Formats: sequence, structure tokens, C-alpha cells
Amino acid sequence: MSDSTGEGRRGRAALLAVLAAGLPVAAGGCLLGEGFLYPGLPEGAPECSNQVDDDRDQRADYPEDPGCTSADDPSELDPVVPPQCADLIDNDGDDRIDFDRNGNGVVDPQDDPGCLSASGDSELNVVLPQCGDGIDNDSDGLIDRADPQCPSLNDDDEAT
Repeated sequence: MSDSTGEGRRGRAALLAVLAAGLPVAAGGCLLGEGFLYPGLPEGAPECSNQVDDDRDQRADYPEDPGCTSADDPSELDPVVPPQCADLIDNDGDDRIDFDRNGNGVVDPQDDPGCLSASGDSELNVVLPQCGDGIDNDSDGLIDRADPQCPSLNDDDEAT
């Protein structure tokens, strides 16, 4: 693909740069999520909402990246001392650790319900969910995960 304006070479160079950065690319060469139906992000979007792992810590954007305190945060740079919701320690003793520890974007049983983002500096739960509070809330003799009504420690209804 060559033309007198050099467009083909510039386009190919841009695509190679995107591939080198590890960004997902559709078969036609567009970034996934871009195009007619899904326009790309505005130029200059903050690092904490640009859908890129700018600090290369395997976590991208708010609320997943511990360096992002909001989607408007201009930098993903992680703090020197990790916040409690990203330090791999059960700081509040509830047998659950951090915000979305496996990074799958889903609240899993092992995720701490006191963490609303990875940048949170307290794992303390205001109120523990019924399926993780150590109480037989529905009086059936089964507590929390032993109760078949509790699919996860973060489920808030032990009776259904």
C-alpha cells in the first residue's frame, strides 16, 4: 500500500505502535471500541479513564488502578505505600482482601466489601453483608457460606 502522500506508511506505523503498546485491535486495524458505532475517547482523556494501563501495573483506570482516586485523576501512578484496598493484606480481619484482587471487574467472594476502589485506604465495612457477618440471619442453623442461600460472602440476603 503505497501512495504519493505517504498515508499508507503513516497508517502502518501508527498500527505498529498500537500493537507494540499491547492495545486490542480489530481485524480492520481499528482499536476495539472505536469506529462509526463506537467513537474513540476524546483526545487528552485523563489516564484514569482512557482505557489504557498507563503505569503498566496490570490495572487500568478507576476504580481498578490503585493510583486512581477518580475517573478524572490525570495519573495512574501508584502511591509509594499501597492503600489498604490494594496491599494484599486483610486489614480489617474479615477474611476478605482488597478491591477486585483478581482484576476481573466482578465482586468475588474474596473481595473486601469495604473497598469501593483500589485506591481506598480503609477496608472497614460499615455493615457486613448477611452472608459474611458470622450470624445465622435466617435461623436455619447454617451460617454464611455454609448456608446454600449464600452464593458469596458479599451476598446481602441469607434467606433467599
